[in-house]
Amino acid sequence: MAYSLSLAIQTYHVPITPQLHLCNNALQKTQLKEKDVLITIKGRIGNAAVVEGLSKSVNINQDVGLLRLKENCHPYYVSGFINSIAGKELTSQIGTGQINPFLGLGKLKKLMIPIFDQDHMNKIGRKVEQKVHEAFQTQEEAENLLEQAKFQVEEMILG
Repeated sequence: MAYSLSLAIQTYHVPITPQLHLCNNALQKTQLKEKDVLITIKGRIGNAAVVEGLSKSVNINQDVGLLRLKENCHPYYVSGFINSIAGKELTSQIGTGQINPFLGLGKLKKLMIPIFDQDHMNKIGRKVEQKVHEAFQTQEEAENLLEQAKFQVEEMILG
């Protein structure tokens, strides 16, 4: 059974790795769907990410909160707010514990996300989505350049 662990969830990113296996359909409540928003609720609380690019069934474990939004709610608007300074402050306030922070699901329901005109929220959501995708593309390009540089240095050293 494949699980998405809170330690793996990064701000704006849910890594779907090859190590994940097909899940058991008995756990459909925790089975991820495209555009779900995940939030870490244990340890490093308050990291939110939108689920994208699922190629197989994956479930979350008890360290991850699942926000399944209504169709008219842009997932990147919600994750963008949660990952913002204000969102981080709010999750910190409603979380418990200093050494091992925890954000219970009951408290997560109390997280106040500002609601504006639908068009305005969608505009913000699309902009956040665009910036997140650009950031990951830039990160991938940087990693490729680093690998090329390592290879070139090795060639120069070895002659």
